[in-house]
Amino acid sequence: RLHVIPPGLDLEPFVATRRSDDGVRAELGFRPDVPLVGLSGRLVPIKGVHYFIEAAQQISSRLPHVRFVVVGDGELRPELEKLATTLGLGDRLRFVGFRHDMPRLYGALDLLVLSSVNEGLPWAVIEAIASGCYVVATRVGGVPLLVQSEATGLVVSPGDSQALAKAAVVALEEGRRIPERERARIPGPFGIDRLHADLDRLYRSLLIKNAG
Repeated sequence: RLHVIPPGLDLEPFVATRRSDDGVRAELGFRPDVPLVGLSGRLVPIKGVHYFIEAAQQISSRLPHVRFVVVGDGELRPELEKLATTLGLGDRLRFVGFRHDMPRLYGALDLLVLSSVNEGLPWAVIEAIASGCYVVATRVGGVPLLVQSEATGLVVSPGDSQALAKAAVVALEEGRRIPERERARIPGPFGIDRLHADLDRLYRSLLIKNAG
């Protein structure tokens, strides 16, 4: 009675995006040459954003030139902004709310961090890989299906800001980038064409079954 169909996204804008700053750093008030690390998601408990902010402080102690951006909004935003101030991140971290130019932002990021304590199949990771943005993510939900090798990212245990920071420092110091073949591969299993095909196949099979 149940048939599982994974989500499918329109990934063409992300696959087509250029790996370039495109004015993003200047817009955030950062120098054009600084490494930029981001998180994209709702600011709610399940996303574990405080682990990202704690990791940002630890990354800064190792790599003081790195800057950070949090994309998204939610009930925890005031609390998270206060935490960032308490940890001394100051003007190194920006909260920018919801955005409608995510391909552009992913194109500018050197690294996307997913700090969730639970997930399904995180769209942010799919979009980042399609954009060629390297990923550090927690080992929750469908993340291991997306980050299957270090070619696309590093996976760490959830609820551990030190592990997030350590993996992020490795990725930044080594200048890791996602190969073009991985960007080209991601729309196959996770693109909107596959979703359409799956739905079409399911409905046709039901029509045939009911007709019989």
